[in-house]
Amino acid sequence: MAVSGSELDLTAALAKFGLMSFRRGQKEVIEHIIGGHDCLCVMPTGGGKSLCYQLPSLVRPGLTIVVSPLIALMKDQVDGLQKRGIRATLINSSLTPQEQSERLEQVASGRYSMLYVAPERLRNQRFLDSIRTTPIQLLAIDEAHCISEWGHDFRPDYQRLGRFREALGNVQTIALTATATPRVRTDILRSLQLSDAETFITGFARDNLYFGSLHCMSDREKDRQLHQFLDGRDESGIIYVATRKRCEALVDQLAKELKLSVSAYHAGLLPEQRKLVQDKFMAGELKAIVATNAFGMGIDKSDLRYVVHYNMPGTLEAYYQEAGRAGRDGLLSQCVLLFSPQDRYIQEFFIENANPSRDLLESVYEFLSECEEDPIELTADEIREKISQSATSEAVNSSLQILGRTGVLERLEMAGGLAMFRISSRLPSLVDLLPRDATVRRTVLRCVEKGVGDRRDEPVYIHPRWLMEQLQMDRDTMSRHLRELCKLEDFEYVPPFRGRAIHFRKKNVPFDALPIDHTALAARKKADYEKLDQMVAYARSKACRQRTILEYFGDNSACDCKICDRCQGRAGWPTMPKQNIPTTAKRDADPSKGITKSTSASLSADKATEKAPKRPKLADSIAKDDTSGAANEAPSDNAANKKSAPVPPATKSSSKRTAVIAWPSWPAHKQREAIQLLQTLLGALERTHGYLSKTVIIQHFSGTESKAVTGLRLQRLPEFGFLQSWRKSHASGLIELLIEHGVLQQSEIRMGKLTVSMTPLGLQCKDQSDAIPMAVAEYVANAIAASEDPDRDPVSAQNSARNESSTELIKKPVTEPPREAVKPIQQTLLAATTIERPPTVEPVGFSEPSIRSLDIMPDAQIADAGTVHIEQPIIADWQWTLRLVRHGYRLGECALIRGKSPDGILADLTVAMQNGESVAIDQLFDRRTILAIKELRNGTGSAQPTPAVLMVFSGLWPFVQQWLKTGSGVH
Repeated sequence: MAVSGSELDLTAALAKFGLMSFRRGQKEVIEHIIGGHDCLCVMPTGGGKSLCYQLPSLVRPGLTIVVSPLIALMKDQVDGLQKRGIRATLINSSLTPQEQSERLEQVASGRYSMLYVAPERLRNQRFLDSIRTTPIQLLAIDEAHCISEWGHDFRPDYQRLGRFREALGNVQTIALTATATPRVRTDILRSLQLSDAETFITGFARDNLYFGSLHCMSDREKDRQLHQFLDGRDESGIIYVATRKRCEALVDQLAKELKLSVSAYHAGLLPEQRKLVQDKFMAGELKAIVATNAFGMGIDKSDLRYVVHYNMPGTLEAYYQEAGRAGRDGLLSQCVLLFSPQDRYIQEFFIENANPSRDLLESVYEFLSECEEDPIELTADEIREKISQSATSEAVNSSLQILGRTGVLERLEMAGGLAMFRISSRLPSLVDLLPRDATVRRTVLRCVEKGVGDRRDEPVYIHPRWLMEQLQMDRDTMSRHLRELCKLEDFEYVPPFRGRAIHFRKKNVPFDALPIDHTALAARKKADYEKLDQMVAYARSKACRQRTILEYFGDNSACDCKICDRCQGRAGWPTMPKQNIPTTAKRDADPSKGITKSTSASLSADKATEKAPKRPKLADSIAKDDTSGAANEAPSDNAANKKSAPVPPATKSSSKRTAVIAWPSWPAHKQREAIQLLQTLLGALERTHGYLSKTVIIQHFSGTESKAVTGLRLQRLPEFGFLQSWRKSHASGLIELLIEHGVLQQSEIRMGKLTVSMTPLGLQCKDQSDAIPMAVAEYVANAIAASEDPDRDPVSAQNSARNESSTELIKKPVTEPPREAVKPIQQTLLAATTIERPPTVEPVGFSEPSIRSLDIMPDAQIADAGTVHIEQPIIADWQWTLRLVRHGYRLGECALIRGKSPDGILADLTVAMQNGESVAIDQLFDRRTILAIKELRNGTGSAQPTPAVLMVFSGLWPFVQQWLKTGSGVH
C-alpha cells in the first residue's frame, strides 16, 4: 500500500522526537493543525500534548510561538528539543537585557522554528514590533485553563492572549490543557475568539492510576496512615500539603521517624533552594517531596509511583492534575487523598482571602491614597495593621493584586535592591525635553536610557551600583538627580526596596471610578465555593473515584474503573498487584494506551483471578493488634503477603445482613445487651433531629462536659455518658462505622458545619434487630466485652473511618492511665430509664425577667414537649418555643430542648407571629441566612428566585414570608 507524502513527512518528523508511533488522539490533532485549522486540545496529564504543536512546527515553514506559564517548564522543553537538534529557544526574565535583544533578533531573522515565552512577554512593545515582521505559522497556548477566570490557576495576562492573537491577524491557534470542565472550555474559546475551532478531547481516564480517599479524624491519624504507607517503600512519590508550616513539619517527621530521604518544596524557599530540591528529586537523590501546589507543573518525572494528598485541594481540577503526575511511564501507581472535615476550613480560608470584600478593597485603596510617599514601602502585614477593616495579610495581598489590575497603581516586583525605571515615551530620547544647561541631569538620563534600551513601557530593574559606576557619582547625588527626572511625564523611577513596593501610576482617582467588576469578583467567589463543594463530594463519594472525576469533566460515558478503593469494596489505600518496575521504564509498542503491555497483562490477570476473600472469624481477630490492620490499610511490597479482610462495598445496601444476626458464639444475654444498647443509642440520635456534629455526639455519649455539650445543656439528657464505660476511640469508631454502613449520614446544614442524622436504614435498625449490619453488631459486642475487661486488648469488627478493611478496635495505648471502676452496661441502660421530673413553678407572665430558666424546662425526651406539672397553668405550645427564642437560643438548640424538629420550631414561631408576637432572628439563624432574609426585606433580592439557603428546611420559607409580612425587626 502506497504511503502519501504527508504520511512520510509525519513519520520522519515523529522519528525526530525519538518516537515510533503516535499516542491516542495525537495524530488527529496534528493533522488538523497541519490542515490550517484552530483547535482546543484536551488531553490527560502525560498524554503527549506538547507533540501536537511541536511536530507541525517541523513540517511547516514559519515560527511557532508557545505561551507557557513557568520559566522552569520552558527551559526543560527547550533543552529537550535542542538536544534532538530542533531549532527552539526561549525569551524570558532569566536572560539579561542584552541576551533578550540578541535572541529576539535571531528569532526575527528566522533562525528558530519555535519560541517559548511567558504571557507577560506579550505586553512588551519591542517584542510585538519584532514579531510582526516574522512569519508566524502557529500560536500554541499551553495550560490554557489559565485563560478562564473559572480556571484553578487564574492569571490576568492569559486573558490578554485574545487581543495578542488579534494583533497578529488572528493567527492559527491551538490551546492545550489537561484539566478543563465544559464551562472552562467554553470560556477558553470565547476569550481567544476561536469561533470555528474544533475541540479534541482524548479522554481524561488514567487506566494505570489506583485512586482512593481515606477519611481521617485528625492530622495525627493522617500521620499514622502516611507513615504506615511509606514504611519500607523505595519508590519515588509526592506528598501534597496545604500550607508551608505543615510541609516543613511533615518533612521533619518522615526524615526522623522513617529515615526517608525527603525534602520540602514551597514558595517560601529561595529560588536557588527550590531549584536544588527539584534537581535532587529528578536525579533520584530524594525519594519523596513534601510540597505545596507550588511544585509540579511541567515536572516530567515519569517514575512516580504514588501521589498522596495530605490535605484536600480546593478543586477537582487541581487534584486531578496533581494526582496525574504519578505513573507517567504507564506503570501502576497510587493516588490517595487523606481527607478530614477540617480540610474544608483550610480551603474556605484560602477562598475568603483570595476574594476580598468590596469594603476591604476600598479600605486598602483609601489608605494607600492617603500615603504621601511614592513608592509606598509597606508590607501587607503593615498595611493590615493600619486599615480599619479586620483582615488577614493574605486578603490584603489579594486586594493589592486586584487594585493592581486597574492600572491606577501597581505592586512592583521584589527587586532585591534594584531600582525600577520605566520610560513610556516613544521618542528616541527624552534628553531634548531637558534644559540645555541641565548637563548633569542630561548625563544621568542618557545613562538610564542606555540601561533601559528599547524596553519601553515596561518596568526595567537596574542596580544602582551600575549607574554609580557609569556616572562616576555618589549615591546621594545620583538619587537627587533621578528624583528631578521624575518630573518628566514619561519617566518613572522607584528607588530600591527589598519588598514589593506599591507605586501609584495615577493619583486622585476615586475608588468608585476604578475599573473593578465587583459582580465578576462575587461570581468568581461563588464558583470557588461550588468547586470546593464538588471536591468534598469526591472525597465522600461512594461511587467509583475515576468515574466521579470523569463525569465532573463532562465525560458522561465513563464507566467504573474496577481498580479504585470503592471498586475494590474498601475505603482508602487501594490494593495494587505486584509489578516488575524496570530501571528505565519504557512504553511498549502500544503507546496510545498510556500503559505498557506487561502492565496490561498483569492487570488483566489480576482482574481475572480476583476473588472476594472470606471474612475472618471474630475469635481469630481478637488477639491481633493494630499493626495487622495497618498492613491492610497501607499495602506495600514488604507487606504483600499479609492477609487483608475487605468488607462489602459501602455503596451496596446489603451490608452482610441476615434475617437473624449470626453471632459468633456470643451468649444470648450478650446479644440482647448489644442490640438494646445500639437501639437505645439510635433512638437518642433520632431525637437530635440531625442538628449535632459528630464531635458533639461523641462527647455527649462519652460523658465529656465540653463547652459545646454544656452550652446545649446536653449533660441534662439521660443519654449523657451512655457510653462512659467505653474508651472514647471506641465510641468514635462506632459513630464512624454507622456512617460508613449507611445507618447514619452526614450533611451540611450550614456553611462549614457537618451534622449527623438518621437514614431510613437507621430508623429500621432502631426498630428491627435483623436490619442491623453484622459488622456493627460485632463492633458493639466487642466494645462491651472490652469495657468489662480493661486489661483485654479490644478488637473492632470494623473501623471504617480509618479503613473499611480493618477488623480491629484500636489497641489500648500502653501509656493510658488505669481506668476507674467500669460501669456495667446494664446500669447505664437502667439509668437511662430514670428521669428526674422538673420542679413546679408558680404561674408567671411573659415579661422577660420572669421567663422560666432552662433547668426547669421539660427534658427533650419527656413524652410531650409541652407536658408540665398539673400545678402549672396551661399555655400554648408555641409560647414555650417563643420563650426560648427570646432567651437567645438558636434554632437547633430550641429543637433539641423542645424535642421537635427545626421545622416544628419554625412552625411554632410562624404561629407566634400570626398571633401578633415579634420574633428576632439575629441569634436564631446563622449569618448567611440572616443576610439572605435582610436582602429580601430591603428589596435587593426580591427579583431573584428564592435563595437556596432559605430552602434548607421546608418550614423556613413560610416562616420568612410571615416574618416579612409582620415586619418583625432584626434586633
